[in-house]
This record gives sequence, structure tokens and C-alpha cells, in this order.
Amino acid sequence: MTVGVRPRSGWESLDLGFQMARLWWRQAWGIWLTLYVPAAAVALMVFSNKVYAALALWWLKPLFDRAVLYGLSRLVFGEPTGVVPALRNAGDWLRPGLFLALSLRRFEWARSFQLPVTSLEKQTGKSARQRRAVLGSRLRGTGIWLTVICLHFEMIAMFSLVALGNMLIPSGGELPGHQTGGVGDLEFFDLMSWSLTEAICYLVAVSLIEPFYVAAGFSLYLNRRTILEGWDLEIRLRQISNRLRSLAASMVIAMCVAGLAASGDGRAYAADAPAPRAAEEIAQVLADPDFDQYRDVTRWQALEPRKPDVEEPSRFGQFWKNLASLLADISQALLWVAMAAVTVILLLALRRYVPTPGGRKAGGDTPATNLFGLNIAPESLPRDISANASRLAELGRLREALSLLYRGALSTLIHRYRVAIHAGTTEDECARSATSALDVAGAGYFRTLVTTWQQLAYGETKPDRFQVNELCRGWDAHFGTRDGTAAQERT
Repeated sequence: MTVGVRPRSGWESLDLGFQMARLWWRQAWGIWLTLYVPAAAVALMVFSNKVYAALALWWLKPLFDRAVLYGLSRLVFGEPTGVVPALRNAGDWLRPGLFLALSLRRFEWARSFQLPVTSLEKQTGKSARQRRAVLGSRLRGTGIWLTVICLHFEMIAMFSLVALGNMLIPSGGELPGHQTGGVGDLEFFDLMSWSLTEAICYLVAVSLIEPFYVAAGFSLYLNRRTILEGWDLEIRLRQISNRLRSLAASMVIAMCVAGLAASGDGRAYAADAPAPRAAEEIAQVLADPDFDQYRDVTRWQALEPRKPDVEEPSRFGQFWKNLASLLADISQALLWVAMAAVTVILLLALRRYVPTPGGRKAGGDTPATNLFGLNIAPESLPRDISANASRLAELGRLREALSLLYRGALSTLIHRYRVAIHAGTTEDECARSATSALDVAGAGYFRTLVTTWQQLAYGETKPDRFQVNELCRGWDAHFGTRDGTAAQERT
């Protein structure tokens, strides 16, 4: 990879994305402008009302974003690309999910962060939803803030371009194609009165910001993949392997360099001493009369500060007043939206995590029956899980005993406690989710069980029989029913 891969915070990832856009600006903006400029020209010619042209191009943003993402993904993994390869391989970034991106998912707030799931991973349907849920479990909030910030930058850039155009025209003139009373008029903020000038300023603002938006979202995606899959460790192990292969050659080169250094001249030289007359010359210069002069200066000073002259009202005074009023209205609307969003989030949290009177958490999702390749359906487990696991451990079948305990614990969490564990959930996320359903001792036991299973299943570290027997004896205390039998429900 051509970028440094390591776990980062969300804001560090955004900064890396902006640096990527600056580094590969020719490819990113070349692909964007090659597709966006012809589409903008067609839209401006087709629609007499320029607001509709700008709205159509805004709606097609996900289409153009896919092309920019395609180019950046190839550059990140060291594959040269540009405008021609991106157009030649348009089928790769147009499919799949383009229709949903332009319809149901058009108002996704973390759009650039979740775009690689369909555009690069080619995930669709349920697998895409699960993948987005896993990726967005931590950094989705940063992706939403990225969208909000870039939206504000687009507005600022557009207003600045229109204001700059008004500043550059002669007094009493107006921008070409400008049909309103000026940038300081209230009509400027009436979307339906946009002229060709305002529409072009908006399209230029979008072209300035959008490649940064795509690159920052892609950087967030790469960071989340690094955290989940340990890309930094894999790359470091490959580097160590390459260094070990070239160790013999490096030792030979080091020995040759050491031999050449030993055969060189070993004499040492002291630094040049300062000239003995330097101090005397400095003293003579400082003793010169020019360095010891004083001068009295008399000047008039006003007793009272002069009142500034009354200035004529600025031609942009009304503009700034209108802009402040617009920003106040937008802030109030965003505040109401934020309050509504917080209310919805609280209601969803109550629905998901607060138990109902029947002892189960709200929500009617179908419980999973297979996790990590393990069958956790209640009917696939024996009634007395701990006793069967102890019997397997006594026979030396430790892997089967741990598997039975782990399956039973997962089945209990999902079918009895209704913990939200899905096919895309990782084992560490299962351990964190268990804390909402179990007490401190139960959560600690489940964490120990998960760690022991991971060491056996993935690390090939075989536990001793005593440790497995301890897990068998403690299973009923945390996952067994009141009568001591297995914890699964028969539904």
C-alpha cells in the first residue's frame, strides 16, 4: 500500500483523506471534471430554470463519486490510474448498487464512508447491510460529521464566488446572466430565482469540495478495515519476512563497509580556534561614539481621540445582514433536526436495550442460529450442557468441550437474553454486548470463555484440562436455568 496503515482516530483518518486528495489531485479532479463538466453543460442547456439543473447534478453526486473512489482505490494499492483507465473500466464502478445509491440510499448521511461497501467490495442485499453495520459501529458518527462539514464548505464557497463576482464588476453593473437585484438582495436566497451565474458558482463549489469528501470517506473506510482486520500487523509481518530474506546480503554489505572504514585514515582533527583579535575588535566597535548617542524628540499629541468620519453604507451591508438572517434560520432548523434525531435515537435505544415486562428485550428480529461457523440453535444442544462438556473434557476432547460451552453461551445470550448478535458481529463485540445482559461475574466468565476459545481455535494454543474443568463448573452459575439444567429455551 502507498499510504501508512495503522489504527487512527476518526479525525486523523479525515486528515489522511485530505492529504490523499492533495497528493493525487491530478487523478481525482481529472476523473471528476471529465464526467461532471459534460453532465453540467447538458443540464444547464436542458433546464431553463437553473435550480433544476443544479438539483439534478446534486442528485447524481453518488454516480460521480464512484468514479473518483475507483481512481483513489487503485492509487492506494499502488496501481497507476487516471482518466482513461477509469472510463475504460466504468463497468467496475457502476455496478452494483447504483440504483439504490440514487434512490433509497441517496440521503445517507455517511455516504462517502459506506460507499466502498458496494462499489469496491461488491456487497449487495443483506450482506451489504450487515457489512455497513459492522463498519459503522464506531466511525459512522465521524462520517456524518464529514458530510455536514463538507456541505457547509460548499455553501461558503458558493457565496464567496458570487460575492467575489460582485466585487469585481464596476459600480452600477451586474453579473452576466444575473437576473436578481444583486448579491445583497433577499432574492439572492430565493432558490427559484437562481440565474446561470448562481448555478455555475454552485457547480464550481461542488467540484472544489467533492473529491476531498470522497477521499476522506475512503480513508475512514480504510481505517475501520485496519482496526477490524489488522492490516497494519499483516504488512509489518511481510516487511519482517522480506528483511529476513535479505539478511545474508545485508551482512555481507555491512562487513564490506566496515572493512573499508577500518582501512581509512583514523586521525582526528580539532576544531579551529577563534581568532585571538576577535574580542579586541568587538570592543573597539562598541566603544565607537555612534553606539552611545541619545536624542530628544518632541511631537504634538491630541488630547482626545479623533472621531472617525461617518462612512457611507457599504454596498455589501445588506448582503451580510441577509446572510446572517439565513444562517440563523439554518441554525434553528438544524437545532430542531438534532433534537428530533436525539429523540429518535433515545426511543430506539429504549426499544433495543430496555427489557419488556416478559423479561425479553423489545424487538422482533429473528435470532441467529449460526455464528462463526457454529450451530447455536437450541435444538442442536443437549439439555445439560455443563455435564456433557465435563464428560468430553474427561475423555480428553477439550476442543469439543469448549465448543459446546461456547455454543451454549451464545445460544443463551441470543435466545434467552435477546442480545443483538448477528452474523456480521465479531467475537470481541459479542463479549462487549454480553455486559448488557449479564452481571459483572457473568461478563467476566464469558470473556474468559471467548479468550480461551480464540486461543484454541485460531492460535492453536491448547488449554490444560484443569482450566476447561473450571469453565465447565462455572457454566451453570451464569448460563444455566434456576433448576441447573441447560440454559436454552425450547420454542
